[in-house]
Amino acid sequence: METSTRYSRESSTLALFDFDGTITHKDTLIHFIRFTKGRSRLFWGMLRMLPVLFLNRLGIISNAKAKEKLMSHFFRNMNYAEFKRFGERFCKEKLPSILRPSAIEKINWHQSKLHRVVLVSASIQEWISPWAEQFGIEWITTEMEVKDNRLTGRFSTPNCNGREKVNRIKQYLNIDQYTLIYAYGDTRGDKAMLEIANKPLFRHFD
Repeated sequence: METSTRYSRESSTLALFDFDGTITHKDTLIHFIRFTKGRSRLFWGMLRMLPVLFLNRLGIISNAKAKEKLMSHFFRNMNYAEFKRFGERFCKEKLPSILRPSAIEKINWHQSKLHRVVLVSASIQEWISPWAEQFGIEWITTEMEVKDNRLTGRFSTPNCNGREKVNRIKQYLNIDQYTLIYAYGDTRGDKAMLEIANKPLFRHFD
């Protein structure tokens, strides 16, 4: 990914932020589906997905597989350009209302110190990157597979959660060059990322 970053390339401090529940106070997946499909289609779609969600709850289907099936149900065969436009509109019209002011304040603080700030999220790139790019923040996300300019309903990367967060971080940058690493998260899916930090912060920012 490329974005206009707001950090010193000589900085020895890295700040890793989970997105859903950490920077936002609500899960963005359901919000994005409702934004693109409307309340009625969200309701009936979730009703049809109940067996998958139930099997996920029992541990028979993984979170990653359940999420992929959910995305496939709502977005398979959707034109990618349209999907991307919805992501841009979501970031502009809906995302600001569910951001945590304390999280934005902390991001601003890191940027004022010229620390490198990276979002590491299981959410989908298209409804995170337009917002992140606007503020010079880098991102690592789950990505959708696109063929012939249409969504297949599958992921082109592993779901960026749990241990996969650390895998993706290490693929993207060299953590050994940082003497101080902050990590912010709010669920067990962030635990592995918090463990690589000198300053792990779970559900708080100080």
